[in-house]
Amino acid sequence: MLIAVIVTYHPDLAQLRILLQALLPQIGAAVVVDNGSSQDISAWAQAEFAQALHVISLGENKGIAAAQNIGIDWAQARQAAGMILFDQDSRPATDMVAQLWQAYGELQQQGRAVAALGPQICDEHSGASMAFQQRDGWCEKSCYCQAGEVLPVESVIASGCLIPAAALSEIGKMRADFFIDYVDMEWCLRAKQMGFQVFAVCGAKLFHHLGEARHQFGDRKIPVHRPIRYYYMARNRTYLYCHQNLPLAWKVMDAFRLLRKYAFYSLFTAPRRQNWLAMTRGIWDGVCGHLGPIPEKYKPT
Repeated sequence: MLIAVIVTYHPDLAQLRILLQALLPQIGAAVVVDNGSSQDISAWAQAEFAQALHVISLGENKGIAAAQNIGIDWAQARQAAGMILFDQDSRPATDMVAQLWQAYGELQQQGRAVAALGPQICDEHSGASMAFQQRDGWCEKSCYCQAGEVLPVESVIASGCLIPAAALSEIGKMRADFFIDYVDMEWCLRAKQMGFQVFAVCGAKLFHHLGEARHQFGDRKIPVHRPIRYYYMARNRTYLYCHQNLPLAWKVMDAFRLLRKYAFYSLFTAPRRQNWLAMTRGIWDGVCGHLGPIPEKYKPT
């Protein structure tokens, strides 16, 4: 049995309904782990989906990683063959789960050590497909899915990601002290260091809201977030550079990407000063190894 784990935080209930209507017919069971939303998600779920959906209300925001781990524990207690993680702002295609599970079976027959399989991510706003990254030492390239392909990739995002139970028991769960941002990347890096592989399944589609808004920059629309998300993004990435035994090539290339984001969101995206302060504080805390939720006194206003 496959079990879906959906993490919510003040969700748009109409959007959450669309996700669940598309997802529930595809899986054996589903659990929503709510991170202290003001809405009564449990009562809403009972009214909308009756017994088809289990809700765990945490009462406070423990972060996406901790919430995922609680949902994973619930799934493991029910002997799930695999868990599929979801954000609240995603919408799977009607055959997404079947495509992922079929690809997993084929890879197993080939003797591959599969950590996770992710779908092709399509931006809900623009319809554009997100590129995956492949790396071989110091060589890195962006690749786009072609129909029917199953590609070994650097990482997949958590939403829509199928994790076989056998792999999870060896690799371990998500790092709760990362709170949010780069949780999925850290897990994929850890899995690959243990000899597992991560795959993109091009026949599986997930429509996802990338970012909280869009910033027009030249002819591109770039996803943007609130300053607090930039704090976690900068902190968790810097922590990996300074405190984890990861390939130097990956650290250098990812640090270059972080510096580009630091410059762009500090100089060209409002609120520039708050973005700069949040990322600067995040980099400092990452160097110092300070994890967990951001201290109240440092929260961007």
